[in-house]
Amino acid sequence: MSSNDRVTDDILEVTPEFRLLDLSFFSNVYSYVRSSIQSIRSRSSFRSNTDINPSTSVEVRVGQTSYLSDGSYQTEENYSTELQPPPRRSDIYDCVEFHIPASLVNVRWAFPRSPREQQLFAALHLVLAALTGILVGVFSFSIEQGVRAIYLAIYKVTQNVLIEQHHSFWGALIYFVGFSCCVGLVATCLVLFVSSEAAGSGIPPLKGYINGIQSQKLLSFRTFVAKLFGNMCVVGSGLISGSVAPVSHIGAITGAGLSQGVFAAFKIRLNWKWFRFYRTEAWKRDFGSIGLGAGFAAALEAPLGGMFFSIEMSNAHWHYRLAWIALLGGILATFTMGTLTRLSKGNTLIVLEFAEYGSLVSAGMQVYTFMMHTLPFVLLLGVLGGCLGGIAVAIMKQLTLFRKKYITKWYHKLLEMFSVNIVINILRFLLPYWGGNCQSLSHFVIIPEHTGVKSFKYRDYSRFFCASSEFNDWAALFYNPLETVLDYLFHSSDITLLPIGGLFVGLVYYYVFLLFSAGLFAPVGVFIPSFTIGGFLGRLVGKLASYGYPGSPGLDSSVLQASFAVIGSAAFGSGFLRVPMTISLGLLDATQDIRAAFCSLTASVIARNIGEIFSEGFFDSQLNLSGMPFLDATMSDPHLFHSVRARDVMQRQMATIYLKPRVGDVVLLLQTVEHGAFPVVASAEVATTPYIADCARRSKSLDRPCGVMSQNEDVSTLGSDDWRQVEQVNQPARGVIGTISRHILLQLLKLRHYVLPEDSPMTMHNSGLPWLSVSQLDETWPNITDREAERVILEHYIGGMPTTVVNATLDLEPYMNPNPFIVSEWSTAADLRAGFRQMGARHILVARSGTGVIDGICTRKDIQPSVLRQVAEQKRRTNH
Repeated sequence: MSSNDRVTDDILEVTPEFRLLDLSFFSNVYSYVRSSIQSIRSRSSFRSNTDINPSTSVEVRVGQTSYLSDGSYQTEENYSTELQPPPRRSDIYDCVEFHIPASLVNVRWAFPRSPREQQLFAALHLVLAALTGILVGVFSFSIEQGVRAIYLAIYKVTQNVLIEQHHSFWGALIYFVGFSCCVGLVATCLVLFVSSEAAGSGIPPLKGYINGIQSQKLLSFRTFVAKLFGNMCVVGSGLISGSVAPVSHIGAITGAGLSQGVFAAFKIRLNWKWFRFYRTEAWKRDFGSIGLGAGFAAALEAPLGGMFFSIEMSNAHWHYRLAWIALLGGILATFTMGTLTRLSKGNTLIVLEFAEYGSLVSAGMQVYTFMMHTLPFVLLLGVLGGCLGGIAVAIMKQLTLFRKKYITKWYHKLLEMFSVNIVINILRFLLPYWGGNCQSLSHFVIIPEHTGVKSFKYRDYSRFFCASSEFNDWAALFYNPLETVLDYLFHSSDITLLPIGGLFVGLVYYYVFLLFSAGLFAPVGVFIPSFTIGGFLGRLVGKLASYGYPGSPGLDSSVLQASFAVIGSAAFGSGFLRVPMTISLGLLDATQDIRAAFCSLTASVIARNIGEIFSEGFFDSQLNLSGMPFLDATMSDPHLFHSVRARDVMQRQMATIYLKPRVGDVVLLLQTVEHGAFPVVASAEVATTPYIADCARRSKSLDRPCGVMSQNEDVSTLGSDDWRQVEQVNQPARGVIGTISRHILLQLLKLRHYVLPEDSPMTMHNSGLPWLSVSQLDETWPNITDREAERVILEHYIGGMPTTVVNATLDLEPYMNPNPFIVSEWSTAADLRAGFRQMGARHILVARSGTGVIDGICTRKDIQPSVLRQVAEQKRRTNH
């Protein structure tokens, strides 16, 4: 037995993990290939042809020559040269393959077969949704209790000790502001040093993921921890932030994790056979969206709003059955959150007050029956909410661009958090001190904390510097926690407690600081702040209505103004966030103000359409600024999408791979290019091409990210016995028979699932290998999509491979997708868009008309509006 064979025996049979081997010829070849690639630039061009012939077999182009099924060929000179497609945007993002390929392995193991299995599988959906709802309710309650603990630490000392006992203005101000700023800095540190994906509301990247865009660590345990504790600190620090969006993100992490049965942080993998059906990106996405809605439902105790939030975020793939599963998760999340909240306040009754579920319901609240003469003010609220919301998004877009350009270092982000936090909290303290008036508590009954019914979510601290029988009217609007302020706006029973001056200052204060808070590098939520701003706006319009119709019945009532606050919240929230159904029905659930439902929906629809005049929605704006190749539900420019053809935007570089490639060739391919999938070709006709030309044509692919397939080349053309030789070698030329994902190739290498050459002494131990099961190939364990994990796998091979391993053969037939999506080169960008959104495709191959030759490939990155506009402009200039 040779030394090389003995080393191979150690790898395959002795050590449980790969071993770095001190063999250098492979690394030397890789260095040579890289240097060759960097020195040579490839050329590519468009070809114009006739209509596609369905009977023509699909072939693949090799170099400058295209080999046809009848043995003839055409060279590059046969085609007209057109403009080069512009570089694509958003290359930092990968795409997700939601389509489950009908590979032999998937057909055997990936789907339930018998009717009994299918019934049990459908019942398991409900079980997982129920578990998701219960857990999300517990997590939402944990955040509420954490925020309450921070508030006690701040207000107990500030109010009870420094103000009431020592009457120390400066001591109270310094402690209030200093403690709040420290808590806010903790939130930023969690995002900076634990998980950067926890920054912001989390909704834009989640919406992108559900649409088909991969964001690394978005659903990881580290992000969960940073989001959970970071949001506690953000809300407790007094920033203009809520918990609804962060809890929704936590819910998405919970739902996605439960469906996979894998907890990588704790190295736990549940091997129950049913989980193999769920370990796909499609089910992970579906349960992520279910958890998203459950988080919304738990935070607001609004299950109907949670279901519609899932629908509005997931409209690309939503279906009727999934809606009811999401509703079940939302109901149980609401029940769990509401029950734990009431138990924490001393309500130990077995029969709970279901009629009072809803985070914004208050004991003894009244509702107003709207009359026809109030309709103009409802319309006015819709217009104002849309204008203010649209302008806010436009301003925040500029602030985000400023942050991307200038606030890039970690200490910049900490300084920004400190600066914004200190200004907000100083004004929270000074505004009531300067502008507030002490009023008697006889005008307003403060609801006891332990009455067994729903009261304020957090305690009321509006006494401020007033006597024990009084409270400060401005402290109720500024000094109090944000959700307590919202409770006052919705349920205040005396219109004199909310003076018009305080309402106007509050509108400006919360509006301005929402612009700065929402973009901080911390887990900041935007739903509760938008509801609060809308509440101020609604109260002001309600006062205007009472002044405009002084003699009309009910228009001078505080009940009317409270209902207008709810309508104003729906209007501004819809104008700012552009999810009108979610906000209107969520507020309806949360407030139980059923009689305001019609007016709330009317104002929401108006506000959404008015806001579109000024800008896109907040979530869409942040998503687009991040550079994600997001495909919206509607085409922004239908004429543009229908005028640009697939041949105008397709990428002509495709790295192909043999059906049974050698291990050494696969390792070099994965190390050389970063594409997410590869076309599979069968044994080829012989064509002679210098290997150095292959490197030249592959050079451009190194600038492309994972998720893009490039030039029709195959690294398996180089002989395995001496990789360093540059000579003429055989090239493949037959048709594409399928595609293979990158993660499957990596998994085959990791599990050493290959057949050694016949002359190897170890062949008898490796020949006739059985197929790997779906459980062995799933992406969630280990996380092959992680770049660090991939690097470790490849380095074990690059460190040195014996000749027997270099020449070992992989069999890709059981694992490849035999039915890749293929379109004609004359298909429009609109056709491609439909394939990506509706079929969940990650790549679409483009066939040449008349010959069926696979001439290029498209991803969603190639049909972004900015790319299409560049292509259309270049075509216009070329034609002129």
